[in-house]
Amino acid sequence: MHTIIHEGGYQADKWAGSARNFVIRGNLFYHIEAMAVMINQNDSGVGAFADFLWENNIFGPANGRLFIQGSSFEGSFVFRNNTIVYAPGDVWTSMFGREMKADGLADPSSQYYHVEVWGNPAGHEYYNNIFASATTLTQEQGVEAANLYVGADDVDALPHVAIPGDIQAFLDGGGELGELVDGSPATDAGSPGHEAPAVDFYERSRDTAPDIGAVEKK
Repeated sequence: MHTIIHEGGYQADKWAGSARNFVIRGNLFYHIEAMAVMINQNDSGVGAFADFLWENNIFGPANGRLFIQGSSFEGSFVFRNNTIVYAPGDVWTSMFGREMKADGLADPSSQYYHVEVWGNPAGHEYYNNIFASATTLTQEQGVEAANLYVGADDVDALPHVAIPGDIQAFLDGGGELGELVDGSPATDAGSPGHEAPAVDFYERSRDTAPDIGAVEKK
């Protein structure tokens, strides 16, 4: 899945005039030629974005930034209980026949695992997410705690089950993306001051001490 939401200042039917009251839940974004999600606006006052909820989504590496929130919003913007899975051995062929490799977490210029907030997120909420070290929440207002960051040096201590090679092969073999390992720092570590989704990515009920990320520990 590749999603671009671009509003304001463009006189073309393909751009959204406004987008309100969206819930984006339970999606798997991976093996994408470019970025997975881009929300962009030139803030010209044409149209409006308002009240978006992103929860229980899993992001695998893409060949561009995974998620960019580059727009002002009215109302709420909540990004909670999402997981970025680190898969440094993942190799895939794009829809255009190009070979893609997802080994770039240790490279500061890598885009594969980036989540970026460079819009105007005042009052918005980002919490209970498993991010990668390449994540750049560039404006602190509205960005909450209780996010878990996975660095390139932490491969042997991943909070989720390791993916030894290709993501698709892992899935085909019955692997569960984002499954938390025993002793994971994400277990029961969700922010006590914020609501979590009632179920996880796999539609299993969460307990009263929700885990960080899209997947609740079995």
